[in-house]
Amino acid sequence: MPYFPISVLPRDGFVKGKLAPSTFVVLNTPWSIGYMNGAAAIKTLGKKKIFFLARADSWGWDIRDGLYAAAKEHGAQIVGYDEVSLGTNDFTTILQKVKAAKPDIFISAQFGGDAIALLKQCHQMGLNKEMTIFNAFMSNVVAKGIPPEALDGIYSLSYFYYDLEGFEDKAVVQSAKVFTDLYRAKYNKPPDPYTAIGYVAYTEMFRAFEAAGTFDPLKIAAAILGDKREFNTMKGPARWREDHQAVYKYSTFLVKGKGPGEQKHPWDLFKVVGYQGGDEVMPTLKSLGY
Repeated sequence: MPYFPISVLPRDGFVKGKLAPSTFVVLNTPWSIGYMNGAAAIKTLGKKKIFFLARADSWGWDIRDGLYAAAKEHGAQIVGYDEVSLGTNDFTTILQKVKAAKPDIFISAQFGGDAIALLKQCHQMGLNKEMTIFNAFMSNVVAKGIPPEALDGIYSLSYFYYDLEGFEDKAVVQSAKVFTDLYRAKYNKPPDPYTAIGYVAYTEMFRAFEAAGTFDPLKIAAAILGDKREFNTMKGPARWREDHQAVYKYSTFLVKGKGPGEQKHPWDLFKVVGYQGGDEVMPTLKSLGY
């Protein structure tokens, strides 16, 4: 059946022959998230010495591999590495290792409650004053659980952020505003990045049905990989790749956390300060067997 998941699929799921012909994934793999972490840290923020904390599963290991690829390509050094299982809530011992390694930047793969606990403890131990803190991937819901004083100055990547004021692409600023205004009018809050992921997945599924003129899975796949590859989203243009991944001009936005004095309302969490995107942030088709 046609399947447009809104979750993060491991990189190995896209190796040629593994993915069903009628599955299409709008969200980048953890490998790409890791690569974009590294590229943003090195090229945008100018950091050269990285300590990375993985999660002991495909999410964390794929992010690690993408980050290491970016570090090798752009000339940065991994000065420390550790990993913890999902559900870890005490990071004291690891943060002592991070402190001792003296990196320019501490990048972590934690998400959800794990990320909230970790970033609170970074602030409590004063790591924010000694190095740049970078959480791999962020949503508004997760950021909302972090006290403003701990969120202050933290960098992360986000699939979408509702407030693109000052972003260089004015057409994208406007399309994000239209989407945000419609969502806010219905739900009385701005959309989360995962709201945008779900919206893009559904609209692409419906577009594929219409392009094929049928619900037949193979005909839908043929239509979306034919002359209908290119599409537009609230965050700019995209296209479907041969391995059924979406390639975006703006795959993720680099966001910086706002502190207590900057937040003007409860959802005023970040400022967008950059972006990552294009074919260069994706694993090569050759590496996936195409």
